[in-house]
Amino acid sequence: MPEYDYHDALLGIEMLFQSHILSFGYKEYSLETFADKKYFSAWKGREGAEDTDQMRQGLHIDGILEASDPSENEVLTYLQYTFNIAELVRRNFHADNEPGYSFEVRNYTELLARIRELLGMLSYEAKYVEDREYIFLVPRDPALDAMLPASKDPVTDAIIEYSSLKAEDSLDRKKAILQDLYGTVAGFEDNNKLGSLRLMHRIDFLLETMGVTDGEDGTSEEAKNKARALADSQKEDWYDEAYQLLLLRILEHSSLARMDKVDAWAEELGLANLEITEEEMAALLSGPGVPGTVPADTEALRTVEDLPAEEDRAEIVPAKNHAVRNVIIAVILADLLFITFLLVYFMR
Repeated sequence: MPEYDYHDALLGIEMLFQSHILSFGYKEYSLETFADKKYFSAWKGREGAEDTDQMRQGLHIDGILEASDPSENEVLTYLQYTFNIAELVRRNFHADNEPGYSFEVRNYTELLARIRELLGMLSYEAKYVEDREYIFLVPRDPALDAMLPASKDPVTDAIIEYSSLKAEDSLDRKKAILQDLYGTVAGFEDNNKLGSLRLMHRIDFLLETMGVTDGEDGTSEEAKNKARALADSQKEDWYDEAYQLLLLRILEHSSLARMDKVDAWAEELGLANLEITEEEMAALLSGPGVPGTVPADTEALRTVEDLPAEEDRAEIVPAKNHAVRNVIIAVILADLLFITFLLVYFMR
């Protein structure tokens, strides 16, 4: 199968992007020229650029279009620019209901279809952050999609931006996002629960050691100095680890909140506490194949001759004590397995 020609695909998108999608009488405008005329100066996403031409130069858009074999990152940079300018015009044009202007829907629809098609080929998708008025391109990731409903603005915005092309290889931006996320996570009231406490201790250690926060985790200056001496690529790896742990804490907090909501509803319905007692857990765990427990029907079949001698009985832990011990071990193992599963799932 021949290799896909990204250069040709970008030129096709650029032709539509530069076509006259808007008009007013005999005057015709491309999306860029109309953005400069009406919306660009007030756009939050312009990042200090005075107009689209200056933004194009800063992103080396023309150089990307001239490259015969653009890299994946260059293709995504171009798509992110065109997508943002196109949607900047569409959003404001329809909101303002500009009288006398016509909008060429057919060409615009074709433009967006080609952008989305190319994003799909690269396994990326667009996420719009309203507060930033910006479309971020993020890798398609079921784990990320699962996280977003568990978060609320501005957490959702921070998660989207950290995962996006825009934050890639930008330590300063990633550091700022981690600080924002930590500010939210540190305010969770359930951070002092056992499993959460272990997780928060590791988050605090990572963020303080890497200089993201100024906490009092007790990290030595020697450790901090070693962290500062790491190469940027290594620092970014540890930033990403801290980010994954923060996501895990957010998801865990959301899950605990949902459980509390179910408990409250059960109480309204007049039902008993939904928490499983040690006795109930022991009953669930008892049965064939569970060490230290003997099913009731098996116990009934025993005869005096089957029982151990008196001197040997002291060495045998009663079934009830075994069951309680097994409950404790099972709960601890379940907690560890759950956290391990989430860590592996998010870091795939």
